[in-house]
Amino acid sequence: MALEISIDKQQASFENHLDDLQNERIIFSGMFGIGKSYFLKKFFDSNQSKYLAVSLTPVNYSISNNDDIFRLIKYDILYELIVSHKLELESEVIKRHIAYGTVLSSKAGSILEDLLSIAPLLNKSLRGTEEHFSPTPFITFLRKIIPQIEKIETQRRDANLNQRVLNYIRDLEKSTLFESDFITGFIVDSLNRLSKKEGQESLKKVLIIDDLDRIDPEHIFRLFNIFSTHLSHGKSNTNKFDFDKVIFVCDIGNIKNIFSARYGVSTDFSGYIDKFYSTEIFHFDNSAEVAGFTNTLIASIKFNSSHNLIQECLVGDNSLLYYLIKQFVSSGTLNMRRIDYIFENRFSLKERDITINGSEMHFPNWKLPAIIALEILSWVYGDVAALENALAKTALFEKSRTVSLNTKLKLARYFIPIIDAAQHSFNEQGPVINLKLEGQAVRYRLTYDRRSNDRDFYSAEIIDKADLEGVNLFDLIRLALGVLNTSGYFKKNH
Repeated sequence: MALEISIDKQQASFENHLDDLQNERIIFSGMFGIGKSYFLKKFFDSNQSKYLAVSLTPVNYSISNNDDIFRLIKYDILYELIVSHKLELESEVIKRHIAYGTVLSSKAGSILEDLLSIAPLLNKSLRGTEEHFSPTPFITFLRKIIPQIEKIETQRRDANLNQRVLNYIRDLEKSTLFESDFITGFIVDSLNRLSKKEGQESLKKVLIIDDLDRIDPEHIFRLFNIFSTHLSHGKSNTNKFDFDKVIFVCDIGNIKNIFSARYGVSTDFSGYIDKFYSTEIFHFDNSAEVAGFTNTLIASIKFNSSHNLIQECLVGDNSLLYYLIKQFVSSGTLNMRRIDYIFENRFSLKERDITINGSEMHFPNWKLPAIIALEILSWVYGDVAALENALAKTALFEKSRTVSLNTKLKLARYFIPIIDAAQHSFNEQGPVINLKLEGQAVRYRLTYDRRSNDRDFYSAEIIDKADLEGVNLFDLIRLALGVLNTSGYFKKNH
C-alpha cells in the first residue's frame, strides 16, 4: 500500500481559517520544505466540491524583466483553467464585448494567440514529476486552442469587419470593464462559469500563489500589491480576477528578511505586510504528522541483519536514522516515489571488515553506526550521488531553522570518527583531539561503547557541546559520506 503523510490535524484548522468570510487574502506561512505545497494540493484535491482552486508557481517562470510577471500570471491562470479545470473555449457563451475583444487583434490582440506565444515562458510543458517528463498537458492544451485560433483567423477575414469594430466600440463604451487587454475580463467570466455547478452552491474561487519567497524581490512585492486589492474602476475591495480567496504561500520570516534587505531594517515591516492579509497569518506546522510518518516508514523496512545493532542504534525517536529521515522528509528532499519504493521493502545489510582512508585499522562496518545509517540512506535514495545531493539541500534547510546543541551532540558523535579516521587507531579510549569543522575547533576523544549483547561500537565524546555551535550537521554528514565514498565503501563489488 502507498504511504502518505496525514493532513488531518492541520486540515480542520486551515478550513476554519479559509472559510472565515473576512479572510479574503491569506498568508500561508511555513518554513521552507515543511510540506506547504503538499498539504495544499491534498487539501484542495479532497475538497473539489467546495472550492475551485487555481495554483500558480511563479518561481518556474522564465522572466526577463519586472514588467513581465503580471502578464505571465494572467496567462498562467488561463492555462490552468483550460488544462486543470477543463475550460471550453466557446466564444458564443462569452460576453459579447469580451468575445469581440478576443477576435479583433487590431484593437486588443487575440488572447489565445498571446497565450500560445507566452506558454513556453510558463514552463508548463514540464508538467509531471521531476523523474518523469510528461508533455501530455501541453499537448492537450494545444489541441484545445488551435481550432479556436483557426476560427479567429476566419473571423478576421470577415468582409463585415469594419461594422463589427463599430459595434464592439459601442458595446465597450457601455461596459464597466476598463481592462486594457481583455484577458482579465475573460478570466473573470470563465471563473464564474466554472464555479457554478448545476443544482448545488457555487464553488469558492481560490487562487494560490506558491513559493512566493523564492522569486525575485521585485516580483514578490509587485504581486503583493497587485493581489491585495482589485484597484480597478470604483476601487472595489474584492480580489483581482474576482477570486473569493487569494492565498500567498511563503515563509513569512524569509519575506521579512527580504523586505529588510530591500528597504532597510528600520522600515516597519508589520505596517507594510498587514494590509496583504485579512485577519491573521496562518502558520503551518506539520511536524507531528511528519514524525509519525517517519516512524511508520522506518518500522516498515525489513532488515535482514542477524544482529540487533540497527534496532539499538538506528531505530526509535532519538535514533540517528529516525532524525535523518525526518529531516529529509521535512526538507522535501525525500520524494514520494522513493518513499513508496522503500515502504515495506527489504534492506540487506552485508557485514564486512573495512578500512577508512587515513587509518591502517581494519574493523567490522557495524562498529560505526553512522556507516550503517549512510548505507541504508544510500539505498533509500538509490545511490550515493543522490544521497549527497539530498544532504546538500538539507544542509540549506537546516540553516533556516534552529537545531539544538543537544541534538547536534547526539548525532555528530557518530560521524566524527569517520571524518577524522586518520587521527586514531580504533582501539580503546584515546586522548583529546582537536578537529577543525567549518573553521571551528571541535574537541573530542574516541570512545568505545560497550553493550551487553557484545555489539560494541565507536563514537566521539564531545568535550564541550558549545564547540558545535556553528557546525551544520548535514554538512558534517556530507564530509563523512565523502570519506566513505573515497575509501571505496560503496563500490558494488563489496
